[in-house]
Amino acid sequence: MGKKFFLFFLFSVFLFSCEKDSANAYPVNSDKSHSTAKLTGEKLALPNPVKQSSETELMDLLGMRFAVPMGAEDIHYSIVADKMAQMDFTYDGNQCVARIRSSVQFEDISGFFYDWENEGPVRIGWCEGEVKYNVEGDDVCGICLWWDATPGLMYSLGMRTGATPELLQQLAEEVYVATQGEVQ
Repeated sequence: MGKKFFLFFLFSVFLFSCEKDSANAYPVNSDKSHSTAKLTGEKLALPNPVKQSSETELMDLLGMRFAVPMGAEDIHYSIVADKMAQMDFTYDGNQCVARIRSSVQFEDISGFFYDWENEGPVRIGWCEGEVKYNVEGDDVCGICLWWDATPGLMYSLGMRTGATPELLQQLAEEVYVATQGEVQ
């Protein structure tokens, strides 16, 4: 009983010591020195792993690039944890995020943490992949994942709203830039 109470006490102290406004705990860094936590006032703020970037910088630093889907608006680029390229954009009023990261295997890099209700196979260019989605009331949230084995790049395209399996595949095909030549 004493051990359980002590663990509960430690957990409670941890919860109450966390910053209440997490948006302020993770400001976008504009510099490259975000590898250590910083003491701000009386609170310890964790470094933000997301750094605003540009299309050119993604290619220069990571060797990765996206094609911009026709009709995409409000396009923003970033680098996540010095390893992953990210492109945020709006398509038909819906927020979308595309990601690329070096990987030796197929894995979910989308950042969408759901228990997916629906899944199906998909082909993006040369690559085999998966479409996963959930129906949430009148809306659909979903992701498309694909792995390009030759260069060892994992891709994802996610939509929090407005997703359909067909639209996820269409946008993934538009975002994908084949690194080993033209796709037939």
